[in-house]
Amino acid sequence: MIKGIMSDFDLPPPNRDPKFKSQSITNLWLKAQGAKGLKATHPLNGQISNGEDPNSILYSTSLDSTLDLFLSILDKRPIAIGVKRKNESTERIYYGEVKLTSGEMVQIKSCIDDALRETN
Repeated sequence: MIKGIMSDFDLPPPNRDPKFKSQSITNLWLKAQGAKGLKATHPLNGQISNGEDPNSILYSTSLDSTLDLFLSILDKRPIAIGVKRKNESTERIYYGEVKLTSGEMVQIKSCIDDALRETN
């Protein structure tokens, strides 16, 4: 499952935390560096659902694109993230390395191991 949400915030005064406001999105994709063609995540059967936040989306995607993405993150290679807001005509694309805690890295490795066991 892919879950997407986008937030905006105004730069707060010094010594104050920003207040995040979620923005409604209609599409989200993630792509591992070097992935070709349809290797970006995409909704299976075009089905996108709302997440627990009314501005978030959820969708199932292919195992191939997800494994490529996880391996790219574990190898500390940049990924691309595309997101389209509800009232905008173009996508915003972000690119960079994902920074995770050691606990989050262990969780991704566990997901990869589980997925590979299921396919064998």
